[in-house]
Amino acid sequence: MLRDLFDTDVRLLKAEVDGPDGRGPATDEPLEVRLRLESLITIEGLVVIGLGEGPATPILLTSRHVPFSAGETIELTCEFERLPLPRGRYFVWVGVFRNNRDLLPWRPAAHADVVGSRLDRSPPAIVRLAPVAAKTTWSTD
Repeated sequence: MLRDLFDTDVRLLKAEVDGPDGRGPATDEPLEVRLRLESLITIEGLVVIGLGEGPATPILLTSRHVPFSAGETIELTCEFERLPLPRGRYFVWVGVFRNNRDLLPWRPAAHADVVGSRLDRSPPAIVRLAPVAAKTTWSTD
């Protein structure tokens, strides 16, 4: 029998994304992801946060084991110290897992409109695997 989409052991009540001092997400600046989660059971779960261009395959991924108590709501904040993504819209994905069990299945939770630099163009024969922005310094002798 399939479970209802909202019939999960952990529920995502709210997800927010912001940059420093409420200015919004920006390339090479810190990015804060805030989650409000509610658990129906007492368990320790692996909370996973990913940022990507849309599909379920994130460019950036982080995780942390978090203890949950039945019936309690917790607020989690995760700060990416430096956002290496160029200008554009990105999506925050969230999931909570325990062994091979989805306590909260992997799903999009919020979006982030990043301001900042654009990526350099690549020649047609070169395929960029991920849109990561890197600060560079060039010099000539």
